Formats: sequence, C-alpha cells, structure tokens
Amino acid sequence: MSTKKILIILFLSSLTVLLATKYMFFQNNETTITIRNHTNENIENLIFSSNDNEKEFSISNIQSYTDISFEYYVGGFNENAVNLKHISESGKSKNYNIIGYVSEFYSYIYIDITSISLDGELNIQVETH
Repeated sequence: MSTKKILIILFLSSLTVLLATKYMFFQNNETTITIRNHTNENIENLIFSSNDNEKEFSISNIQSYTDISFEYYVGGFNENAVNLKHISESGKSKNYNIIGYVSEFYSYIYIDITSISLDGELNIQVETH
C-alpha cells in the first residue's frame, strides 16, 4: 500500500473517532420536562429537582388546563431520582417521586397532574421517552 493511501486511511479513521467522541460526550444531555395541569385549579409553588443536580427548577404558578416546559439536566444513572415538590398555600410540603431510579437517558419527561384531592395532594401520572 502506498504512503498516500495509508495517510488517507489514518485521517479518515481519526476523523471518525473524533466525530463519535463529539456525539457521545458533547451532546445536549438536558431533558425536556413538561408539566401539564389537567385540573380546573391553578397550581402554585412546584419545585422540580433530581438527586444528581443541585439546581432546582421552581414553578410559581401553572394555570388550569395549561402546561409548562423547560430544559433540565436530570443527571447520571444509578443512585439518582427525579422529584417534584408541592408547597401548598398553608405551607404544607409534599414530595412526589417522579422517577425512583434513573436507569437511562430521558429526552422527555411528561408529568400530568390529573386531579387535586380535598387535602391538596396531587394525582400525578408520568410518561418518559
């Protein structure tokens, strides 16, 4: 094989490795979180968090029959969970475990709040992709 062919093969191999590394390690690892309020009440004081990310995302108000979406870095796998905290008007706090054990990368997490009980607890359904 000629030197020119060897150089071309080395160049193409290096380029392939660089592109693969870029897509594996430098992709956007944020998850799109969508919280949908399917109730006839406004929901206030929600805090979205994960065990692996120190930053919390606070939502002051979601109007009835509307939704809110945001980007959030959920974090790594294994000992990581995703939570939603609701602080009621009376100051009572309730923590909801959205994903108990993060075992994969999620592109989307949909949190549907379908009803609110008389004592203020949220009925939540979760879908992931």
